[in-house]
Amino acid sequence: MLIISSLPVRLAANPTQNTPDTSETPSKRNEEIHSLKSEIDELKKAVAELQDQAVEETTQEFDESVELDDMSAMLEFQESDGQGPKPVEIHGFFDVTYFKNFTEEGSPYRIYAPDNWSFIMSNINLYFTGQMTPTLSSLIEVRLSFLPHGMEEETESIGLIGDTEVDSGVPYIRYNTEVRDPHLTTHFNYGSVTIERAHLTYAPFDWLNIIAGRFLTPYGIWNVDHGTPVIIPARVPYMQLQRMLPLAQTGLQIYGRFFPSYSFFIEYALTLSNGRGPIEELIDLDENKGLGLRLRLIYEGDVVELSAGGYAYYGKYTDLKKASILALNPDLTINTDADVPLQSRITVTEEYDEYILTGDLLLSAFGVSIQAEYVWRLMDVKTHGLRPINHIVLSGAAASEPLYQPSNIGWSVYGMISWELPLAKWIEPVRILPYFMWEHNEFQDTLPAFNFEVIFTGLNIKPSPYVVIKLEYDLGLPHSEVLYGGVIHILNAQVAVSF
Repeated sequence: MLIISSLPVRLAANPTQNTPDTSETPSKRNEEIHSLKSEIDELKKAVAELQDQAVEETTQEFDESVELDDMSAMLEFQESDGQGPKPVEIHGFFDVTYFKNFTEEGSPYRIYAPDNWSFIMSNINLYFTGQMTPTLSSLIEVRLSFLPHGMEEETESIGLIGDTEVDSGVPYIRYNTEVRDPHLTTHFNYGSVTIERAHLTYAPFDWLNIIAGRFLTPYGIWNVDHGTPVIIPARVPYMQLQRMLPLAQTGLQIYGRFFPSYSFFIEYALTLSNGRGPIEELIDLDENKGLGLRLRLIYEGDVVELSAGGYAYYGKYTDLKKASILALNPDLTINTDADVPLQSRITVTEEYDEYILTGDLLLSAFGVSIQAEYVWRLMDVKTHGLRPINHIVLSGAAASEPLYQPSNIGWSVYGMISWELPLAKWIEPVRILPYFMWEHNEFQDTLPAFNFEVIFTGLNIKPSPYVVIKLEYDLGLPHSEVLYGGVIHILNAQVAVSF
């Protein structure tokens, strides 16, 4: 750059450049042109050398930076006893709800839900995330609970026949988990820890990610965004409560996202798991694996955001009991002449195939959001065990009539609309969001007494991004008064906190 800037000074210092020389010969003019070309070539050469020098210095600085990063990583590796750097972040959420159920006098619903004004803490979730490499990460989500303290034993028997009260054979039990420490210094209650998910994720590309472990089933909207500070209402829809499909699975998931355009995305997920079962978190009691496919289309514009998706699932539920059979002689001694004196016997007690289809829709524009989900399930029963007596009575049959569990179809749907009030310029950062939600549930077409609708209406107040206050009224409209005892009214006030 210094060489280039000296050129105009040199040319200006030559008076012959400013005064035309009429006596100049062609030969002299050619010599001056040749001289200027030579100087230009020298300047080009000097600029090229400076550029090469700058590139070399930049490369050297980059190499030194990389070398320092490598040394830093090596030091972290050595300080971690050879295990490598494993940064862990801890975050989570919890909520406190004050609620009351208003039911008819003597309503059976009081057996399942208290009718006293009560505070409850049912969600205390912790997340442990680790990023081992740019493409390898881990996640553990656990839920802490005071349960089963205070839980009541649910009876499957009917305690009344006609006008005569009879003993159902199932005693009333309320669990008390209070214990005292061996040092006799304090009393405390045992609680429970639920492992919501725990998995390793390998993410080399946007279109290819692999999860191994316990993962949330990638269906709908609610099941994935299940934290109470994120979801809008204070209560979950009954399709979640009734577990119309497995909310979490143990196995493998392959998922990814494609980008056909700047604002249009396509998401997919393939799931392979133990499926549904009584102990599916630990072991698969049959050889059939649960299979699932998720597809979702997403449009993210400047004003409008729209997504539509679905999830299809097939799996087999199996439960069984095991027994050891000992071959005995007539004198009750072991029959050593038998081919196998000690044998095992495995009996399947419950088995059914389930076919599930879901759909979901989310539309957001101008502060208004419309959200809907649908679940349809076919349960194809293979082992027709006896139904509980209350199911027999609620299906309209006589209590003495032995009825077997039939195959059935169930479905559930909800729709919700919310609107963030345009008050930001007056009350920012506080956000206020009223909402309205309706849901319809028919879990089994063979048990119409369980069918009901629910209407939710409420208000979200967000004083900060980490705190949500929810005020909600729920109206339950059962299709049968036999089970629920009439209309149900529920008031909820909830504070949800994320950290």
